[in-house]
Amino acid sequence: MRVLQKNKHSLLLIFLTLFLFSVKLFFLRPTFSDENTYINMGKEVSNGKVPYKDFFFAHPPFQLYLLAFVFKIFGTNFLIIKIFSLIVSFGSIFLIFFIGNELFKNRTAVLASLFLLFFPGFLIFSGQEYGMWEIVFIFLLSIYLILKDKLTLAGIAFSLGLFFRYLIIVYLPFVLILLYLEKKSITKFLIYFFTLTAIIFIFLFFVFGTGFIDNSISFQMETKIVEARLPKLVFQYLDFGYFSLFLAFLSSIFAYLKKNRFILLFPSYPIIMDLLILFSLKTIIYHYFLLSLPLIMLATGNVFLESKEKIIKILIVLVFILSLFHNFPTFDFYMNPKSSENLIQIIRFVENNTNSDDVIFGEPVVTNYVSFATNRKISANYLDSYPRHLLYEGEQEVLQRIKRDPPKIFIEMDNLYSLVPSIKKYFSENYYAVKTFAGLFNYTVYMRKQIY
Repeated sequence: MRVLQKNKHSLLLIFLTLFLFSVKLFFLRPTFSDENTYINMGKEVSNGKVPYKDFFFAHPPFQLYLLAFVFKIFGTNFLIIKIFSLIVSFGSIFLIFFIGNELFKNRTAVLASLFLLFFPGFLIFSGQEYGMWEIVFIFLLSIYLILKDKLTLAGIAFSLGLFFRYLIIVYLPFVLILLYLEKKSITKFLIYFFTLTAIIFIFLFFVFGTGFIDNSISFQMETKIVEARLPKLVFQYLDFGYFSLFLAFLSSIFAYLKKNRFILLFPSYPIIMDLLILFSLKTIIYHYFLLSLPLIMLATGNVFLESKEKIIKILIVLVFILSLFHNFPTFDFYMNPKSSENLIQIIRFVENNTNSDDVIFGEPVVTNYVSFATNRKISANYLDSYPRHLLYEGEQEVLQRIKRDPPKIFIEMDNLYSLVPSIKKYFSENYYAVKTFAGLFNYTVYMRKQIY
C-alpha cells in the first residue's frame, strides 16, 4: 500500500510538471528581458566571435559557449534557446524531488517540488535564459551528489557551475555546512572543487587573456564605484521576496523550535544570502535569488507535512495564493503576446529603414533582439551597452568607438543614456527622434541626421 501511495504521489508530480512544461511551451516568445543580450551573444559566438576580445561580457564564458553549441546543433533560432532554458529550469524540479527523497519522506519531496513549480518566481521566469537556471540545476545536482556520497562528482559539478555564474560561490558555505552535518569529507570535496577550478581558470586565461579577468572579475569588483551613479533598483525582488522570505522565516522558526540544525540550514541560509545581496548591490534583478528558492521550498514542504498546527498549513497555502495574485501583472507582462508587440514593431521599423550593412546602437534588451532578428550589427560590438558597462569602460573611449562606427539607428529607453551624459549629448546633436513606442517601458527610435 505504501509503495502504491508513493508511486501515486510521484506520478502526480510528473504529470503536473509535464503539463506545466507543455503549457509554458505555448507562451515562449521574445520579451523585454536581459536574455535577449545573452542569446545574441551566443549567436555571435556561434558565428566565430570571441567574448572578452570581440565584445564585452561580464560573466564567465560557459553560458555563451553552451548557447553557441545549441545553435550549432539546432540552428540559429531564438525559440530553440528558450526551449533549452525551459528544459534546464524544469529539470531542477526533478532534482528537488530526488534531494527531498534523500532527506525526507516521498510526500515531502513531492510537495517541495510542487511548491517550487507553482511559485510565481518559477512559473514566470522558467525558460528565461539568464544563465541562472544552469547554476540552479548544477547547484542542486551538487547537493544530490553529496547526499549520495559522490563527493568527487559533487566537487566537479560545483566547479563547473562557477564558470556559468560566479554567484554560485556564495553558496559554497552552504555546501560545506551540509557536508559537515552529513558527516562527509569536506576535504575531498574541496580538493576536487579547487583543483578543477584552478585548471579551468588557467585555461580560460590562456585562451582569452587579460580581457577575461577585466570583463568578468575586475568589472564586478569595481561595480560599487560605477553603481554610485546609478539608481537603486529593488522593486522586482520585493514583488516575490515578500513571500519567499516569509516562508523562509516560518520554516526557520519551525526548525529552531524542533532543534533540528539540519533542517534549519535550508531556510536560514537563503535568508542570509538574500538579505546580503539585497543590501550590498545597487541593481537588484530577481534571477539573482533563484538559487535560494529550491532550498526554501524544501524546507517549506517539510514544515507543511510535519507541523501539527492547521493554521501553519493554511498560512502557507494563503502565502502561495497571495503571491500568485500579487504577481499577476508580471505574469501578464511575460505571458501576454501583446507585451511583445512593441518589440515586433521596432524590428519592422529597423528592417524598413536600414540596409543589411547598417549598424544600430541603444538599450541592450531591445537592440540585441533587433540585431538577432534582423542580422544588423551593433555599433562597435557594444552588445552590452548598459550605462554600468559604458561608465566602467569610460565615456570618452566609448564615444570614440561609436563615432568610428556610427549607427544609423539609436534606440533609447526612458532617457536611460542620460546616465552617460557625453554619449547622450552626441546622439541628441546628431540624431533626431522618429517614433516612440509607449508601454511599460517607453522606447524612442532615433535616426542619424543626413550630412550634406
